[in-house]
Amino acid sequence: MSETTLTLNLQEGNPPTLNPYVGVDLRSRCLYLALYEPLMRRNPAGTLEPAAADIVEIDSTETIYTFHIRPQTWSNGEPLTSSHFANAWKYALSPTSTAPRADLFYAIKNAEKVKKGELPLEAVKISTPDKNTLIVELEHPTPYFLDLMASSFCAPLYVASEKEPTCFNGPFILGPWVHDRELIFKRNPLYWDVKSVQLQEIHFTMVKDPTTALSMYEKGELDLVGDPFSSLPFDAIPTLMKSGELKTKLISRIFYVFLNTSVPPLQNKSIRKALSLSLNRQELTTHLFFGESPALTPLPKTLSSLTNSQLEKNPENSVALFEQGLKELNLTRKTFPKIVFSYANLSGQKKFAEFVQDQWKKILGIDIEIACSEWNVHIANLRKKNYQMGTLHLTTLYQDPAFYLNLFRDKKTISNYPGWENKDYCTLLDKSEKTTDKHLRAQLLKQAEQTLFDEMPAIPVFTQNLQYLVRKNIDLVILDVGIYDFKWTRIESGNKGE
Repeated sequence: MSETTLTLNLQEGNPPTLNPYVGVDLRSRCLYLALYEPLMRRNPAGTLEPAAADIVEIDSTETIYTFHIRPQTWSNGEPLTSSHFANAWKYALSPTSTAPRADLFYAIKNAEKVKKGELPLEAVKISTPDKNTLIVELEHPTPYFLDLMASSFCAPLYVASEKEPTCFNGPFILGPWVHDRELIFKRNPLYWDVKSVQLQEIHFTMVKDPTTALSMYEKGELDLVGDPFSSLPFDAIPTLMKSGELKTKLISRIFYVFLNTSVPPLQNKSIRKALSLSLNRQELTTHLFFGESPALTPLPKTLSSLTNSQLEKNPENSVALFEQGLKELNLTRKTFPKIVFSYANLSGQKKFAEFVQDQWKKILGIDIEIACSEWNVHIANLRKKNYQMGTLHLTTLYQDPAFYLNLFRDKKTISNYPGWENKDYCTLLDKSEKTTDKHLRAQLLKQAEQTLFDEMPAIPVFTQNLQYLVRKNIDLVILDVGIYDFKWTRIESGNKGE
């Protein structure tokens, strides 16, 4: 391999799509940021900068954004225009679109009503007065809007549809793709900032076994192995930590156990809180998930406003809460229904499920059934709310508490996995969106987070770090939201195996 080629493994095989409006997992978002250039992008220092746009204007009300598109082309040589953004966003907001995170655009005026079919698509306040100007009017001041504009969910599309894209405007373009075997990205010679891209190619292998992938890394066949592309063998992590080879990065990501609040007995708040309080997170992160941090609040520690420590192991309180819940539901431990705990076939998940099963048996005296499925099946069941309890780690798209808090806002949205909704909670979020007072907004979001804690539709377990191995002479840029931005990857001359 050339010294300007990066090799890594995609353990889960082919990306499900190259359409940035359809793929939502962290791995896919890393691939999309290589292929697409959003309006904004973060530089190696993490500072937000104009990208596909070269000038951004914000009016005094902080609700009208004008983006001036810089001169650039698609990989087929056609000019990129403001309509490529506008049409892509409107495609996501169409009531017939299957884009799972169209709710991210709801800050745009009329966007939510359009998505729900209450207004025609033309009512959404996105306009293109000319081919180089994009004007967006928001419902309310949105402090994280430019941050959101740096995510792949807001990328342009050459053809705004659910067809597989073949044209790209980012640092890389699609090269040869042998499905289930190899995927190659090549440097895009037409990219507007191609001079900043050192890598000529990125080679992705598709080896499903993490032990084999680790062996390939040790033999020099891979330059990078680890989260989120290829999980490290769970049992190898302590040794890799001890040797100093394991690299970690704290990102805004949290591991949840979601509770389907529409099914008995999980519709009961006391039962949900008892299940959460009975978990010994310190034991879990000390002896099972090495290097992770216990999550004692509903949001990752990078975004949480709470200092509450009630989730530190407290079996007495959890038992009392469980007894209270049984009484409220007119149940006993003998009549308590069997609950199925669902998890994906990812590294460490089986051991986690067994840990939870054991904890709830010992402390609460209940039996749960554990069930494993392929990742794609697991996430589909969560989205359809076809589960009782289910695991998932979530990584923020923008550095603001609203990202997580909004997930639990509307029980009908695909991303509200617990199907939970609370009127007071929604009121707090509504008020937070109508103020330009940063202090007041912070207080309202803190109250919303406290409500989420008190209601516990999702059990926070631990804040997850990225864990990976990389050659010493490779300089990666990993953003705080967990995205590897390969535009900025640098390989120093010399043997990559050293």
